Amino acid sequence: PAYTRAVRYGRAEGGNPPASLYSPARRNSWLIGTEPCRSNGWVEVRSMAERAELLQAGSSGPWQEFNGSAWSRSDAIRALTHCGASTGCVYIFGSRYQPHTHGLYMPTDLECSGVPVYEHMQDKHMQQADGGRPASEASDEGGLY
Repeated sequence: PAYTRAVRYGRAEGGNPPASLYSPARRNSWLIGTEPCRSNGWVEVRSMAERAELLQAGSSGPWQEFNGSAWSRSDAIRALTHCGASTGCVYIFGSRYQPHTHGLYMPTDLECSGVPVYEHMQDKHMQQADGGRPASEASDEGGLY
């Protein structure tokens, strides 16, 4: 996979695109990045699972993450089914170098070759925690995304 540089939350008009969990066509893997269906991202696992909630330790290949200069294997990253079967969300955690990818991912209407794309819910949780203000206005410092 290609590395996608993390960008800071900013006050720029339009904000930053949300992170997504998706399976690019013909890769037999799942990636976390900001360009669904492309083979760019920060974190990847080899798997033929057709839905993210089917990613399980042991049945999928090892996770790998970009450490700033190269891809490295990570046995700590996990994907846990977090919601009921009807909702189909997944919780990702354990990344040492890409902690901004941790959190809840919910299915969207988008698809990559018939496989659903999941959106990171970080922005929505940040708005709730900060009194409803958009994440770009929540603090002057911002955060990595």
